[in-house]
Amino acid sequence: MKQLPDRYVLRGAAVLDPAGEFADGVDLLVSDGRIAQVGRGIRAEGIDSLDAGGLWIMPGLVDCHAHLTMHSLEPYQSMQRPITLWALQAADTARQTLRSGVTFARDAGGSEAGLKAAIAGGLTAGPRLQIAILMLSSTGAHADGFLAGPGLEASAWYDTPDYPGRPNPLVDGAPEMRRRVRELVRAGADWIKLCATGGLASEYDEPDAPDFAADEIAEAVAEGARRGRPVMVHCYGGTALDHSLRAGARSVEHGALLTEQQCAEMASRGCWLVPTRSALLDDVEQARSGRFSPVINEKTLRIEPALDDYVLMAREAGVRIATGTDGIEARRQARIVDELRALRQAGLTAAEVLAAATSEAAALCGVADQVGSIAPGFAADLIITESEPGADGNYAELDPPPGVIQAGRAVALPAQLSE
Repeated sequence: MKQLPDRYVLRGAAVLDPAGEFADGVDLLVSDGRIAQVGRGIRAEGIDSLDAGGLWIMPGLVDCHAHLTMHSLEPYQSMQRPITLWALQAADTARQTLRSGVTFARDAGGSEAGLKAAIAGGLTAGPRLQIAILMLSSTGAHADGFLAGPGLEASAWYDTPDYPGRPNPLVDGAPEMRRRVRELVRAGADWIKLCATGGLASEYDEPDAPDFAADEIAEAVAEGARRGRPVMVHCYGGTALDHSLRAGARSVEHGALLTEQQCAEMASRGCWLVPTRSALLDDVEQARSGRFSPVINEKTLRIEPALDDYVLMAREAGVRIATGTDGIEARRQARIVDELRALRQAGLTAAEVLAAATSEAAALCGVADQVGSIAPGFAADLIITESEPGADGNYAELDPPPGVIQAGRAVALPAQLSE
């Protein structure tokens, strides 16, 4: 593949502007990994020019609910995997995720500081990362993977193996929550992830039942705020969602059982929704095929009716929406295109979907002044396609994108720019 120089101009493309519209005939000057100029007829003597006429350029995608280290829901399979293989598989998933067009990701549990540092240092390719390290859960709740046979403690599905310095994912009581948040900060977490309710892929909890008491959630948010770490909550609905909003959680993950009143409160408090709708639809499909246990199949199918309405309900209430894949198995990794399709099918417009995957997602992660838009001073994280992304609602041109550029460097280039 052609290597791009440190400075170059992409000329004459249709470029997604900060207002969410594609403008034709626009030039982009890229210099040392950043966008230096955007406009028509940029003068750049002595700098390589690449003819991008007929191409479409948008910012790199942002995945706000990645799980780069998760590859299987089978605990025994995961327990047989050496930790070096776990780490190398995560690095490979990071490379695939970048190739899918995701240039920035918030890992919602699994990735640790070493993977983030390896990507930042150029040891492996991948999206820039923010990490939560692991999901905090109360004993006997969604992220408690206790192995009853041998009587061993474990993370759910043994998705995060034991390694030196890994905090315990189980928390009971507000004082213990304070300590656990501090341990996560010490381990390098950028976010605190709470399992505020039960979930689908676990045997002994319900998706609308609280996993944490109100004081435990409040302590996590308060201690996180003291340490400059926002809180994201795995939460489908119910009273735990109310507790999370009142405590000041920054984002709700999943949220399929939201009510109109809760949507209104989310909007008033500036709390984002990360719907992970494609993941929930996949869970329903798997449950319908009988893949899971009878308990998991039943409760998964029970939430299916809600999946038609909750995204649009949130949008209409003014809740800000960001994309997240929730790729908890190898087959669901690097599939942000599925979430774009799912959000469009839920009723968001093409412009709203692209915003949810770029500028809005960047705003949730607190990096909207660095990524998620094409403007001077921003990272040159770009996706290049040969037709308008999402114009037909299918997003085939992003599956995968012909061109992906991260920090000005080519991950992949369309034929027109490779010659």
